[in-house]
Amino acid sequence: MFACISCHRHVWHVWLLHTIWHVMTVKISQLLQWIFPCHITNDISMGLRTPAEEAEKIKIKYGCALVSLVRKDETIEVPSVGGRKPRVLSRQTLAEIVEPRVEEIFTLVHNEVVRTGFANLLASGIVLTGGSAILEGAPELAEQIFNLLLGRGRAFH
Repeated sequence: MFACISCHRHVWHVWLLHTIWHVMTVKISQLLQWIFPCHITNDISMGLRTPAEEAEKIKIKYGCALVSLVRKDETIEVPSVGGRKPRVLSRQTLAEIVEPRVEEIFTLVHNEVVRTGFANLLASGIVLTGGSAILEGAPELAEQIFNLLLGRGRAFH
């Protein structure tokens, strides 16, 4: 059995899959509905004092869920509010904002999987899908929290 962790329309979901034909859903949406991916964006917006639209762009382009993966010399340009000039900040500062929120999300998912009694059934690991799968460092952080092998899901068209 493996777990699939996904975010769709700002609601986090976990599916426990035994076979391709048998899907057991762990209903954690109510627990996690207040931790939208936009909360990561809001954290960035507040922490870097930049507009939310710019924070979303920064998250997608430079976001990292593990500070340890970012080199100390990496910098990013952060637009300011009120017509002020953009600032150059350390990418580690961004990662220090993102990591705690992503860790919180994965920890809540892990705790819910444990609470429902499915944790010991996840011998095959976890698959991350959606935006969480492309955020640098998210798979490594999830592996640390779940102590399981992790894969990244891909969309099939």
